[in-house]
Amino acid sequence: MSKGFGSFRRFGLSAAGAALACATHLAGAITSVRAVEYYASPDGTGDGRSAGNPFKVESFWAVAKPGDTLWLKDGTYTGEDSMIVPPKGLSGEPGRPIAVKALHDGKVLIDGAHERQPVYLNGTEWFVLEGFNACRAGRPGDLSASVITLTGDAPGKGANHTVIRRVIAWDAKDNYNNNVWGHNRSDHVLYEDVAGFGIGRKILQPFRSKHTTIRRAWGRWEGFHAVGPKMTFGLYYHSFNTTIENCIGTWSGEQQKETYRLFCAKRSHPRNGQLMTKYAMDQPYGVFVSGALDKSDPSLFTQSKMLGCIGYIRGGDRFPTKNIFTVGAEGGIELRDCVAYIEPGTQRHAVGFGSCHPRNPEISGREAHNLTAIGGAEIAWRQPVSVSNVEHGATASDVTSIFNSPKGAQVAYRYVDGKLTSEPLWPWPMDQRIKAALALAGRRSVTHGMARDDGLVTSAIEQMFGSIPAEMKNEE
Repeated sequence: MSKGFGSFRRFGLSAAGAALACATHLAGAITSVRAVEYYASPDGTGDGRSAGNPFKVESFWAVAKPGDTLWLKDGTYTGEDSMIVPPKGLSGEPGRPIAVKALHDGKVLIDGAHERQPVYLNGTEWFVLEGFNACRAGRPGDLSASVITLTGDAPGKGANHTVIRRVIAWDAKDNYNNNVWGHNRSDHVLYEDVAGFGIGRKILQPFRSKHTTIRRAWGRWEGFHAVGPKMTFGLYYHSFNTTIENCIGTWSGEQQKETYRLFCAKRSHPRNGQLMTKYAMDQPYGVFVSGALDKSDPSLFTQSKMLGCIGYIRGGDRFPTKNIFTVGAEGGIELRDCVAYIEPGTQRHAVGFGSCHPRNPEISGREAHNLTAIGGAEIAWRQPVSVSNVEHGATASDVTSIFNSPKGAQVAYRYVDGKLTSEPLWPWPMDQRIKAALALAGRRSVTHGMARDDGLVTSAIEQMFGSIPAEMKNEE
């Protein structure tokens, strides 16, 4: 790990050599020298220039420049001065992002304690966030409180060119319009090896954004008690060019209250205050849902995809809606190599894949290829959807393997940037991190109630679909 770049002498450049260097190379060297690494801790009181003398997170924003990195030391970060909330508009540059990273992967927790938003990036372009956990959002006097928020004042003016890797988030504020991951008006964003669960209207769906990639995310919808559509992953909501690749989603409903009053920020809403009983919820949509689109430019409707994804529900889950995967009404979505699992003999109302009637029959481009559905009712497509190579069986033994058969879906290898690669997908890259985060949050493990309850995503997949061939696994 680099601890700063030092002077020209550290690059082997004498004063004479520097004077003779090409101007562009010299400019590059100067740029590199200016990158600085800082350190923060939950109780830091220093100048932040070394791991032994850390400051608070808040102190970083006054000195942060393109290329700089803030390393977070182990611990639980609470209080306003420890949230990741840079000033509006603070930005890195192409090739020189501002980075906030856990010094040790998974050992940092940003806890909003239902009083603050753990991560809030507003108009902050070219940021990298890596390696930490965040939870329990809140914001006094303001209903809007997602756990990790990327936003801006207008489309294209948000937290553009943000990269988030190996970050886990859970429990948004339980009212109004809060998601676990709040993605608004932010373009060219990559989520890679992330996870989300708990309270939230949605786990993750981009809103009024372009060129979002969600890669190898695990999500579980658990509960929410306000008006509004609910889902685990959403492909688009007035957004374009979204790619969801190799994501795993489920829906347990385990945090849903049996009896409560439905909340809406608009007090005049006809359902505000309605008594809800028997774990009911307003507008449950499903695990993987396409979404709603603006109709201003139909040419953009064909540029969003779900690739190599797995959606599942089990017998004990509170799943009050129908489809695991839903192809939306506006068209312009591609499903490929996707798997829907409904625990055999349970949830008989549920369907692995389904579609809505198109609101504009002239718009085409709804495609579904290489799909496998296990359990539940027969697949019910509402045309027009172009469909090919679909398998459906009552149990996993009634269909071919999802790992090494040309029939149905194949989810043995990684999709990257919309292309299938030869790199094995398994074991799940965030297995231990997800297991630890669920335990920390006091939630059920991924394998709760299964024959082998080791808490690992990979184990859950193998218990549902059979053993993954050894040659299709990365070496551990």
